[in-house]
Amino acid sequence: MQALGFALAGCMTMDVVYILTKGRQPFRALRSHLVADRAQDEPHRIVKMHLQVTVEGDVPADVVARAIATLVREVLLGVALDAARHRVHHHA
Repeated sequence: MQALGFALAGCMTMDVVYILTKGRQPFRALRSHLVADRAQDEPHRIVKMHLQVTVEGDVPADVVARAIATLVREVLLGVALDAARHRVHHHA
């Protein structure tokens, strides 16, 4: 589960880099910090994640916010589509 959190943080941070670079935004550095809460009971799955992305450079805050909002929408859409594709139908 820990690897899943790291993978998500790394992937989303790289996507922010891609969007900012494509938009020719002059950033100097990016840092991401992930905090995840796990279930108390077995399996100790991740129940909540918070990813903070810090952008250094002359990039307007609204540009960073739009980039992150776009990624969140894409991730949520991807999860929804994946769940729909793998939905199990049980017939009695």
